[in-house]
Amino acid sequence: MDTLSLAESSIFTRRLDIKFCLYAAIIYFLVTTFSKQLHLFLDYSSSLGLRDLAIFQQALHNFTTDGTLEISLGAHDHQSIFGEHAFLFLVFLIPLYYVAKTPLLLMLSQPLAYVFMIFLVYKILKDLYKEDLKIIHLILILLLINPTYSIALQNFNVYGFHPEFYFPPLFLAAYYFYAKENVPLFTIFYLLSLSIIEYYSLVWIAFSLYMIFVNKSPQRIDYFVLVFSLAYFTCMFLFFVPYFRETSLPWYARRLSMGPSSFDFDVINLIKTLSINLLFNFAIFLFLPLKNRQTLILLLPWYLAFTLAYLNGYVLPLSAGSWHGNAIYPLILLGYIKEFEKLSERHTKINILKVGFAIAILLSVAIQYLRPAYNHGMWAMISNYAGLRDDYNIIQKIKKYVEGVQAKIAQRKTVTKPEEEKLLQKLEAKIQELVAYINAIYYNVLYGAVATKTSSAPLYMFDENGIIPQEKRTKRLPQPE
Repeated sequence: MDTLSLAESSIFTRRLDIKFCLYAAIIYFLVTTFSKQLHLFLDYSSSLGLRDLAIFQQALHNFTTDGTLEISLGAHDHQSIFGEHAFLFLVFLIPLYYVAKTPLLLMLSQPLAYVFMIFLVYKILKDLYKEDLKIIHLILILLLINPTYSIALQNFNVYGFHPEFYFPPLFLAAYYFYAKENVPLFTIFYLLSLSIIEYYSLVWIAFSLYMIFVNKSPQRIDYFVLVFSLAYFTCMFLFFVPYFRETSLPWYARRLSMGPSSFDFDVINLIKTLSINLLFNFAIFLFLPLKNRQTLILLLPWYLAFTLAYLNGYVLPLSAGSWHGNAIYPLILLGYIKEFEKLSERHTKINILKVGFAIAILLSVAIQYLRPAYNHGMWAMISNYAGLRDDYNIIQKIKKYVEGVQAKIAQRKTVTKPEEEKLLQKLEAKIQELVAYINAIYYNVLYGAVATKTSSAPLYMFDENGIIPQEKRTKRLPQPE
């Protein structure tokens, strides 16, 4: 390394206490993501419910109460959650749920899983590539301000919870021990990663095929991974999930075979959606992962599957920030690390990271400017709910006061003269008109602003005792009287 480049990079790292910045970034990440999760839970779930979170919450609650993992929400009719997918990892959450029976356990575990993933990036860079510690810290900070995960945790997570967020750290942990040739620990994390959802085993199938036929330096463990992953996926896809679903195939396979019910294909929208996806997944890495042959080969089948899903009417997998991206994100990180470590000059790495930081900041600002919280309509409704609820409470106080006056009038009618009784009857009629007017305000303004806008959304709610039945929900805005 020449003296000038060493001096430039030293100046950059000296001006910033990198370790302090890393700790600050971790705190910032946890505070912002936890606050978003708490905001969703406290404000959103109280009135509308968090969709997929309620499904997993119900399964865990039912197991702690009657020993089953049944769900009955939405289109489900008292079937096991395994009829949705092979969410075997859910079993490991049961002991934790016994300790803390709250949906926040699931919600807050997702940002923690991301921090664990970043720790594994640190281990891979430090132990496998012997990277400079200051460079590693900069990479970790870049990942902590990654706008892709901000989108996933702030927007699509109105669905609440998905175990797919656990897959990247488990996959990277397995890869780390694979590279260290620690077969027992690799096997543990490999099996744990399979338990997230059945079709994520395709990642390992593609990985082992690459190591055997493309890399041409296979180890015995590669053959084991290939055979076991194929067997696992086949068993889960053809037998396990259909058994609990009581169908011949999983729901997503049947949906694909039937084709889209009503979806207008627009090539412009497809290109736009794909371009935004690539921008958010690769821009902060300066598209370096796409230069890596292994990453490119492993990503192509997934993007093909996402595109097919889009053409079939299911647009979420190809959308930027979707939880489905957890299948490909560890592959993107490995591709970035491998291409980044091919750079010999330290100042080149520093410059690449500088550009990555600039792009991450610009994308984050663009998200907030163009689409606040990435979903203006729903978040506007969520943020307005507290104000609407306060207005409703004020109206109810007025209504109770008026009804109290009306009750006093009714008591006086038994001891008044006929002419006074007529006056009181007129006053009572006016009070009844006022009550009706108050109810009209409530219905047209408050109830109309919240309830009608979400009439098509599943109304899943829960408290410390689990799912609240429709007839016993108390947190939802009541129907107008």
